[in-house]
Amino acid sequence: KSPKNQQLYRKLNIERLLGHKNAFIIDEYIRAELTDDPNSANLIERFPEFRRISQKWRWELSNVIYIPSSRNKRWPWSHIRSEAEAERVFKETYPAISIHMSDYKDELKKESKDELKKESNIVEFYWEFPSRTILQTLERPKIIYQAVHTSIQAAYDTSYRFLTSATHFIPTEDLSLLAILNSKLFSWYAQSKWRSPNSKSKQLSFSQKNMITAPIVPRTDTQQAELSGLVQQILDDPYNFEVPDVEHRIDELVYELYQLTTAEIALIEKGNNQ
Repeated sequence: KSPKNQQLYRKLNIERLLGHKNAFIIDEYIRAELTDDPNSANLIERFPEFRRISQKWRWELSNVIYIPSSRNKRWPWSHIRSEAEAERVFKETYPAISIHMSDYKDELKKESKDELKKESNIVEFYWEFPSRTILQTLERPKIIYQAVHTSIQAAYDTSYRFLTSATHFIPTEDLSLLAILNSKLFSWYAQSKWRSPNSKSKQLSFSQKNMITAPIVPRTDTQQAELSGLVQQILDDPYNFEVPDVEHRIDELVYELYQLTTAEIALIEKGNNQ
C-alpha cells in the first residue's frame, strides 16, 4: 500500500453536474453541423467516454461542447449580470452552439437552480460547465477507471478532462501503476475482495476506500521502467495483434514483482479463466 494513495485517488462525477448530458456530448452529425461555424468549432473537444470503451488501457473519445464556467474562464458575457443580456452576447459570439443549447434550455436551467440551492457546483449560465476547482487537478496525466464495473478497465488519459459517470482518477505519469491495475493479479484480487454483496451480480466496487487499501507494492527504477515501457507499447498501438503477448509479459512481471509462487500463479490464472 503506497503512503501516497490517500492523496492520489480522487473521484469526479461531472455527468451528474451537467444535467441534461446530451446538450454537451454530441455525435458526429451534430459536430459536423456545428463546426460550419468557425467560432463554435473552437468549443468542441474530444473527451474520454467510458460508455464508448473499446478496451482497457485507452478509452474511446466523444465529441464534447466544452464551455468552462465564467468563474474559471473569462468570456465576452462573463461580466454581465443580466442572464438575458449574457445570453444575447453568447448567441452573437457562438451562434451555432447557442441554437443547439436552446433545445435543452429548460432542462439545463432547472439543473442550474437545483445546484444553486445546494450552494455547490454553481452554474453561472445554463450553457456553461459547473464551476469546479477539482477541474484544475485534471490538468495532469492520469489513470482513469469506472467506480463500479465487472473489471477495472483502467486507462491512461492525457486529455485533461473527462465526462463519464462516477469516474475515479489517479493523477500520475507512472505507467507501471497502470500495468499493475490492469494485470491478472489485480483482477483476481478485486474479484476476491470487492464483489457486490448480491451474489448474482458480477459488479465490483472500485471505490476510493477500496482502492486506497489495495496492496500496491513499490517498484525499483528498473521494474518501473520495464513495466512502463510495455504499457507505452500498448498505448502507442492498442489494436496491434501483439497486444495480448505484451499483456502476458506484463502479467509475468507483476507476478515477479509480488514474488508469487508457481502454485499461487496457477490459482490466479485459474480464477481469471473462470
